[in-house]
Amino acid sequence: MFHSRAESIGSHLKIECSPWFLDNRSPKKVDQFLANIAKKVLRCAEPHYPAIHLAVDVQGWKPDNDLSERMTCKSRRVSNYFGIDKAEFTVSDVSCVYDRAQSFKFGSAGAVQLAIYNKTIQARDIDKFDYMEHKWQESTTLDDGSSGYDPELDVFRFEVRFHHSVIQQFALGTCNKETGEIGVKMNTYSEVIKHIQALWHYGLRSFKLKYNSNYLDPIWTILLEDIVFKYPESAYKDNLHYKRYYKKATSFSGKNYQLYIGNLLSACARKGLKFKRVLKELQGSVIWDDIAQHYEKKNTTENQLIERLRESYQERILMGYSI
Repeated sequence: MFHSRAESIGSHLKIECSPWFLDNRSPKKVDQFLANIAKKVLRCAEPHYPAIHLAVDVQGWKPDNDLSERMTCKSRRVSNYFGIDKAEFTVSDVSCVYDRAQSFKFGSAGAVQLAIYNKTIQARDIDKFDYMEHKWQESTTLDDGSSGYDPELDVFRFEVRFHHSVIQQFALGTCNKETGEIGVKMNTYSEVIKHIQALWHYGLRSFKLKYNSNYLDPIWTILLEDIVFKYPESAYKDNLHYKRYYKKATSFSGKNYQLYIGNLLSACARKGLKFKRVLKELQGSVIWDDIAQHYEKKNTTENQLIERLRESYQERILMGYSI
């Protein structure tokens, strides 16, 4: 049982919606359904900036081995996986690669993240291939009734994932160029979906696949210029200037971050956990990006920070360190 004081905001309730669920309901119906669930679990439930995953599936293209080298992005976190036959897909990220295929992940799950992976194999792995194949055939129907989908070719997915904190930043920072009004409503699914075209453009500009030092890769130009989300509610609004609002810290020494990291490392060392799991817990924290940015200002890259954490954790293990 969980409780909080009447004057305090309690724990949040996270409800995940499948593509099938969203595909069969209008945005308003989705809001109503989620609100009904929340009312049965929480008291005084309020929607609070949903996380959004935007995806485009392509056929006739596959990632090159040097894709990670040609991808430029603000984040230093870049992962690519080479596997054989194991497949694990979670809500937050694609965590594997298949035989002779590749899966790439750029950025942080706590901010804006880009994933590129083989959707054909992933759909089979989670037993959703029939649904996905139906959608591919339906969405590529030509004038003569035939389908542009080729069942003999794999489909690769470009997926941009927006953490709910990023949606909140856009809601607080976006302004109306005509009136000067700052702030838009993005608390619910039906409100966010009005802006997904702009969010898609932002995501594709945050990560850029370069053909060479001067030009973007052709697939990136297509994704940027030719992709249009067809929801009637998602019409791009030219009068809005989309911008993220960042809360600026003043005279912050980072002492709290050091205490947080140190206590967590000591607690995990006491339990004898492997560093890989400890790092996953740290990077999954809502303040990890703030920690990384704090150390970057002190001329310590994220990779250097991780190595320092690894060394500190190993010292705690060897010395029998505990709280």
